[in-house]
Amino acid sequence: MDSKSIFTFLHEHFLFNYLSDDELGQILPLFIPISLEKGEVLYRAGFPGRNFFLVESGKVLLEDENQNRILINPQGHFGNQELFKDGMRKETALATEKTSLLAVNKRGFFAILAAYPSIKTRLSALGLSTIILQRNQFPWIGDKEVIRFIDRKHINVLYSQLTLPAVFLILALVSGLLLRLNVVIFFGISIIISVLWSIWLWLDWKNDFYLVTSERAAWVEKVIWLHDQRREVPLSSILSVNISS
Repeated sequence: MDSKSIFTFLHEHFLFNYLSDDELGQILPLFIPISLEKGEVLYRAGFPGRNFFLVESGKVLLEDENQNRILINPQGHFGNQELFKDGMRKETALATEKTSLLAVNKRGFFAILAAYPSIKTRLSALGLSTIILQRNQFPWIGDKEVIRFIDRKHINVLYSQLTLPAVFLILALVSGLLLRLNVVIFFGISIIISVLWSIWLWLDWKNDFYLVTSERAAWVEKVIWLHDQRREVPLSSILSVNISS
């Protein structure tokens, strides 16, 4: 890749597309192109993490010692976690086809984050997306479609919902005392109902996702035992997508 190709790629990449041309020009020299052939290993588990990588074309398979796998598609990134923790690589990175990467060493990576803190915010959001993607499957995603971002509703939404079982438990206890019922039995049953209700609310929150892919934005809602639905709009019809914390 030449400088012009790298500039164009960064200008369109989710992490950097809010930077001005001058700002992109300043960080451009930090990105070093790397080419991998199919089956070539970029790094192995157990080695120190020294670089952050962006996938320009091709695909990279990350596989840990437990054979957990994640495929990094074009516009994807990897390798940043070990830079934050001064840790060893937990997985082996292998090109599944002819692949072009951009690499930034540790010093350059932290220089970029220091100059543009919003990139760190975006990386954190995408890190959560990776965790969700590893634990859930989305079979309706097309073969050439790339998931850019996944998130759940804010945790405060869950906390507000969990007040309902708590209020129910308090009302049940008060009612039992006023009606002079067997408090032990009545309150025990109320606790079981409240706990089961809380678990159901947690699972319901856990199974709702917001996704942004290379083609669409979608809201996936799965209500246990009731319904499983998806609402989506083409990405071309959305003016902007913002992430804040």
